[in-house]
Amino acid sequence: MNISFHRLCFCNGTRLFQDEVNQRVNIWFIFQKTKYVWDENKKQFCGLQFPVDLSFGEYMEWKGYQEDHEVTYADIKYGRNQYVRFVYNWFNLVLLLL
Repeated sequence: MNISFHRLCFCNGTRLFQDEVNQRVNIWFIFQKTKYVWDENKKQFCGLQFPVDLSFGEYMEWKGYQEDHEVTYADIKYGRNQYVRFVYNWFNLVLLLL
């Protein structure tokens, strides 16, 4: 269930770099547990694009990130793979039903 609460989202800026020449600032925000990144070509915020169009063999042959800078870049771009689960106590559940 998607409960839409209207609220302001704070934009964040992260300096992404692959080397000393290719530096840029990545503007992003998180809303309803989805990260949106500014797309300079489309001039709008878009959800993260994951590499989902590769063949099965390419996924099986992939060795992961080999260099520290690749890991850092992926961590900044995609964020940590965290799952946050809220466990409500009985009193809070009753309040939610009212």
